[in-house]
Amino acid sequence: MPVRAHVAFLALCLALAGFSPAAEPGASPAAAVASAGELSSTASAVAATESLIDVKTLVAKAQTLDLASDFQGARKILGDAYSKGVRDVDFLEALAVEELKTGAPAEGFKRLDEARAAAGDKPELVLWAAVAASASGLDAEAARLLSKGLSTAGDEEEALYDLAEKFLRAGALSVSSALYRKINDVYPTDSQFDVFSYLHLAAYYHMTNRNNLAAGIMDRARHPIEYSDVEIMTPQEVDYFRAYFRGMAAIRGGDLDAGVAILSDAAAAFPAGLAAQGEVVHALDAAGKKDRADGVYSMVMRDLLGKIAASPEDHAAYNSRAFFGETAGRNLEGALEAVNMALAISPLRPEYLDTKTAILLDLGRFDEALVNQDRMIALISAPRWAEPILFDLAAWRRLDILEKLGKPMPASLRQLPEPATAK
Repeated sequence: MPVRAHVAFLALCLALAGFSPAAEPGASPAAAVASAGELSSTASAVAATESLIDVKTLVAKAQTLDLASDFQGARKILGDAYSKGVRDVDFLEALAVEELKTGAPAEGFKRLDEARAAAGDKPELVLWAAVAASASGLDAEAARLLSKGLSTAGDEEEALYDLAEKFLRAGALSVSSALYRKINDVYPTDSQFDVFSYLHLAAYYHMTNRNNLAAGIMDRARHPIEYSDVEIMTPQEVDYFRAYFRGMAAIRGGDLDAGVAILSDAAAAFPAGLAAQGEVVHALDAAGKKDRADGVYSMVMRDLLGKIAASPEDHAAYNSRAFFGETAGRNLEGALEAVNMALAISPLRPEYLDTKTAILLDLGRFDEALVNQDRMIALISAPRWAEPILFDLAAWRRLDILEKLGKPMPASLRQLPEPATAK
């Protein structure tokens, strides 16, 4: 997938002005009092601004720890400030999120209630409350809050997309996917944000084993992606992903032959689609059809190793070899060596870090996988918008690693009950 140009909007304007001239000789006492009042007002404004900056700094520090998967540390920083009386709405939201992630959803719910009492039903507060309710086992209430939060969020497309990205970056894929669905409902055909939302949704349905839905999303996405003013992917790539999702749906639905045939055709039409070939090998191995699996594996590996031999400095070739090996589930140590070579040549490629994380996870090296994944997420957190699919997969994989390490996050971060389930 070609890497699209990230659009960056960043505007930070601070205006601090506080000058009041001394009263001129002969000025009245009233003028002097007015001047003193102006100074007092200015001082209060400066103090308020400094307080705001302090809260933002505090939240930023906590988010940095969260980015490094130190959720307890993030909660402690914010909890200490809470005990000292800090009650800023954004601060309360940040504290609630860390309480959720450290196994205290009831406490998080209380913080969100405090924030809503102060600021009203801001959509992000209501949507986080839905996550907290589901984490507390209150699924009907969670569905009600999710419906309310989506309604409160309005219909302005860019605002919806920004809100979805905020939840995605916080690891709440359940909420971000609901917001992407709303964008698709409101702007169904020709919107830039709608196109990106299609890709996020396809990834989400794939990760929740709803591959037929993912394929359907790619059906809807083909025309707007083909005619979009923003280069995202080619029609050939759209067709490949659509076929990939259909093949995976067939295999996971128990129809091995149909799934293998769909994936094989997809790989033939789009040779760069190594995931389809890797899944063919993996599915055939799982079904005990080793000879067929060996044939596919040998054919693809011969081509990949030939590209490395022809160009030993081609970091993409090393990553392709590693990615295929991981997807196929074969020779993982060799795959790890290959991706380490790719990273030695080009160390700041997030897709290479993602490949390495997947291999480390397969090898059971969970601590290393988490460190690597946190590094990758930090790397792709700088742009305003995450690369569609890449950030979703990264956030989902981190949840997997934390679960393997015995530090599971609330299931409600992955999936929430649909609003229709509310009583």
